[in-house]
Amino acid sequence: MSASEGSAKVAAGSRGGAATGPPLIAFVYLAVTGLSWAGSWPPMKLALGAAPPLSMMPAAIAGQVLTLTPIGGFVLSLMIFGGTLTLDVVVAIALIIIGIFVTLQR
Repeated sequence: MSASEGSAKVAAGSRGGAATGPPLIAFVYLAVTGLSWAGSWPPMKLALGAAPPLSMMPAAIAGQVLTLTPIGGFVLSLMIFGGTLTLDVVVAIALIIIGIFVTLQR
């Protein structure tokens, strides 16, 4: 092997020299996300037309319920991937729930 062949192999990298794009599964995930988002749009428009969200609950409660969404995602990821639930997360969840109850008492 000459020096130029060796440097060409190093320049090509470990993937055999051919540049590849994203894997096919990435496009499948993108298609599923797009279809599910498009499919949920008409029922959501019908539901919001029949009962607007802020007529059902005040904005303060809606904000607190939306704050629970990432916490639910965190708990779900703990169940799927394992890990530890730390005290600061437990305190945050408790404070949000207490805030919802305090707001409902008004």
